[in-house]
Amino acid sequence: MRARTTAAALLGALAIVLPTAGATLAADHDDDDGRRPLGRLEYLVDDDDDDEAGGNEHRQIRPADNDTCYRLTGTSWENPATTVRNETESLAVLFRDRECGERAERALAPGERAHGVQVRSVLFKPTDDDDREGRHDGRGDDWNGGRHDGNDDESGNGDEDRGRRHEAGPGMAGAPVHNGAKPAMQEMMKPRTDEPADEQPADEQAGDEQAREEQARDEQAPQDQQARDEEARDEEARDEEARDEQGRQDQAQREEQTRQEERGRQDQAQRDEQARMEQQAREEQDRREEEQGRTGEQGDMFDRIFGAID
Repeated sequence: MRARTTAAALLGALAIVLPTAGATLAADHDDDDGRRPLGRLEYLVDDDDDDEAGGNEHRQIRPADNDTCYRLTGTSWENPATTVRNETESLAVLFRDRECGERAERALAPGERAHGVQVRSVLFKPTDDDDREGRHDGRGDDWNGGRHDGNDDESGNGDEDRGRRHEAGPGMAGAPVHNGAKPAMQEMMKPRTDEPADEQPADEQAGDEQAREEQARDEQAPQDQQARDEEARDEEARDEEARDEQGRQDQAQREEQTRQEERGRQDQAQRDEQARMEQQAREEQDRREEEQGRTGEQGDMFDRIFGAID
């Protein structure tokens, strides 16, 4: 816990200037002057071309000095180190670039590890002895997705182990980087307000954002479908009501037409009845006139008869 506090304090406040003297090469054994390496820094390189290793290559470096910047062997702009474990006695400050020239990405106390980073160089800083009480050696951890058992005392005898663990050497990545004077450590290691230390890489953020958008669309889809169904039902109800109204209007028109036809038939019947009655009246008049004519003729005949008798 105290080591983590120290790492956080360095990231937030310390003003330390990088060394300007020549750097010592990383090594995996004691130097001739009796110095021993600080330990080892293990990391996974995101290598899409390495199908045998499942896309991740397990590497390590063994730094010799503090206040020295080391390139992470096998990394590049396309293939950064994505998981790092600090098995040194020093504070490991991780950088995105290859020369420790940008602001620090993460700071790992001894025994700590970082996941989901994209780093290519590391600067080692000394820590107090009492700050390493919580350090563990990491042996037995499930490192590299089960491809490495974490026990380096039993994992190889040197040459075989170096088949996958490329040590730093002169003139190659993993060797100390010295470009002269460096900017103040305070500026390089000030808190990254624009990108938190535990922030996911941009591609993972894009994937998470896309997943959230898809989830939101999936959650919104039932509501949208329900709204469309309700709109369809309302439209169908309006169409049904319009059809009913049209049916009522058509029925009213048919009934009115029927009434008009009935009135026409009644008027025609009345006209026919009136014509018949008029015809009967004329016939009756003709009959009476005919009877009256016959009566007059009979009277004249009787008059002539009686006149002849007299």
